[in-house]
Amino acid sequence: MKRSVASLAFLLLAAAPLFAQKKPEVVLLRVSPAEVPQPSLKYRLIPDRGQLTEGNAPTQYYRGLSLFVENSALLGELRSDYWDNWLTMPLKDLPRKEMSEKIGMARNLIREFEVGSKRKRCDWQVEGRQEGFGLLVPDVQGFRLIARPLAARARLAIAEGRYDEACAMFQIGYALAHHMGQGPSLIHVLVGMAIARVMTEQLEALVQQPDAPNLYWSLAVMPRPFADLEPALQEERVVIENMLPWLKKLDATPMTEAQVKDAEVACEAVTQNFGLRRANMADRANRALALTEASAAGKIALVKTYGFTTEQVTAMPGFQVAAMYAARDYRDSVEEIAKWQHVPEGWKSAEYKEAQKRYGKALKRLDDLFFRRLLGALSGGEFPLEKVALAAARVDRHLAALRTVEALRQYAAKHDGQLPAKLANVKELPVPSDPLTGKPFEYLVEGDKATLYLEKSAEEKPKPILTYYVEMKRDKK
Repeated sequence: MKRSVASLAFLLLAAAPLFAQKKPEVVLLRVSPAEVPQPSLKYRLIPDRGQLTEGNAPTQYYRGLSLFVENSALLGELRSDYWDNWLTMPLKDLPRKEMSEKIGMARNLIREFEVGSKRKRCDWQVEGRQEGFGLLVPDVQGFRLIARPLAARARLAIAEGRYDEACAMFQIGYALAHHMGQGPSLIHVLVGMAIARVMTEQLEALVQQPDAPNLYWSLAVMPRPFADLEPALQEERVVIENMLPWLKKLDATPMTEAQVKDAEVACEAVTQNFGLRRANMADRANRALALTEASAAGKIALVKTYGFTTEQVTAMPGFQVAAMYAARDYRDSVEEIAKWQHVPEGWKSAEYKEAQKRYGKALKRLDDLFFRRLLGALSGGEFPLEKVALAAARVDRHLAALRTVEALRQYAAKHDGQLPAKLANVKELPVPSDPLTGKPFEYLVEGDKATLYLEKSAEEKPKPILTYYVEMKRDKK
């Protein structure tokens, strides 16, 4: 089923996760002491800049998805539940022959994504589309599915000790996730972070192998932050103007009666594109009330906030005043929310909550004026920065936590297999802090076992909801 950017994004935020398996509350990692290999970046997890070639990554990704047109059997296979089972069952229980055969069916698909992962540019070429919230994204399902054969091939390679091949799959998967994390919509970011999570779960399997290489520096050179929300947030700022291009042309010149009529017709056309029925008397009455209220507020705001003179505003028809004010206030309300992504846990602040209230009012004003409450139905009236930013931050957090585990393995290799009493004792390699809070991870040790707290609940008395339980294995002499 095809879904629009808006409807699918909010479906993902409100419903089940993108992949069937859920992250357990405690991840048990049984690891062995290991020093950093030489060269230290022997096992890269994302393509090195020197490997990249000219070209646009999404062009190759879409070429990969086009294979489904002629190979519907592969599409059906990738939708089967056994992929999820393979990604979570113990390595010793993997049906290696069956997995190899199924993965082989996807070899051409994987190859196209491999080529895409090594392109220098990433331009999804959907910025500024007039469909706005209604832009269809049928490719999302395919990008979600490609993580399955990539992760399965990595897991099979890990089980058979072929770590070079596993890392080749990590490079493709993480590159795809990183490219989607730079995408021009929040749904791109969400799907990209889900793909990164699946790859990281397989990385957890790799570091637990008795002869696993120490991947500290491979993790250290991963992109930070892994996702860049700015392209998606920029599209959110201008999405209304893209859907209603006439808004971009509004200035101090008063609109004529004909121009107002054309704008009203354009608004109705947008609602028709979404499949809404034609406006009835109740719709027109609601819009007239919204127009009166927005025009009154706009006369004040355009002068006080946006630099127009009283004479300019007085000369404009009420429709123009309301439209200019509504569009500018919406853009500003998104700005006021978006800036908090740069503050650790900024969404907990009172100012952020006030910005959300302003956004809700701005969205409703636009909805009542132009969209007949369609936007509120799609979004729930709240901007999902917290959920999207958390999804991105959790990828950074998991990678930093695994990097910490690798620092512990390096320490143990230098100290007769012992774990440090506290993280501050690790001097061989810099131990990263929690990227979300900017503070060190909480760490407790007891003998050969340590607990690394990745995340806590928001309750008054926080309790761990996601931890790494690290057991350091030592060779018995």
